[in-house]
Amino acid sequence: MVLRVEFEHFVESARRVLDNPIVAITSDRMGSRITATDKSGSHIVSSSSSHPVKKVEADLRKAGFEVILGEWTETDSKTDNENFSVAAVAYKSHESMPGLWIEAYSEAPSRATVLREIYDEFCGTGELQGTTLEEFLENTHPNVVVLSPDQIRRFLESRSKRK
Repeated sequence: MVLRVEFEHFVESARRVLDNPIVAITSDRMGSRITATDKSGSHIVSSSSSHPVKKVEADLRKAGFEVILGEWTETDSKTDNENFSVAAVAYKSHESMPGLWIEAYSEAPSRATVLREIYDEFCGTGELQGTTLEEFLENTHPNVVVLSPDQIRRFLESRSKRK
C-alpha cells in the first residue's frame, strides 16, 4: 500500500506510518522522488520535491532518517505501462493562445500535486520569477484533468473501434 504525501508532510507521515523507516531517494526530471518503507515492506510513503537529491538527502539525514539512493516500489518493474495516468493542465498564458502542460505518472496524482509540479517547473525555467503559487493560480486559471488508466484504456479502445 502506498501513501502519497506532499514533501512538507513526508517526515511526519513516514514516522507515523512506518517503524524505523528507511528512505530511498532518486532523481527525476522535476527534482527528487522520495520513498520510504520499513523492514516489513507492507507500506510505502512516497513524495516528490523540486529540490535536487543531495539537498533532500541532507535534509532527511538531518531529520534522523537512514537514506539510500534508489526507490522503493511495490513491483519490480520500473514503469507499469498498463497502469499509468496522464495529467494535463490548460492555463491562461501571456501569449495569444492558452497554454497546455502534460505529464505522465506511474500513479494517479492529486490536483494539488499536478499544480505544484507545473508551478515548480515554471519556476525552475525562470518563467515565474518572484511569483507565488497563489499568484500563479489566480493569474492562469488552470484547469487540471487527470486521466486514470481505465480512462486511457477506454480512449484507446474507442479509437481502435473507429479504425
